[in-house]
Amino acid sequence: MSIAINQALVEQAGQLADGFALRAYDSVQLAAALFVQRRTQSPVTFACFDDRLNRAAALLEMQTPFLLPMR
Repeated sequence: MSIAINQALVEQAGQLADGFALRAYDSVQLAAALFVQRRTQSPVTFACFDDRLNRAAALLEMQTPFLLPMR
């Protein structure tokens, strides 16, 4: 599946950046994954080594194999 970076995706990324205190491009990646999850209505595995980004993905009901336990 190809995902275009369009106005809707950028606006969603902005909302995610504000809501989860994410860096700009991290929020674009998360918005793209959220788009796929909603479009396919299937679980999405979101894998990265950024704890804040993984936690945001988990809150959006994505599978996060690299999510570190709370300290």
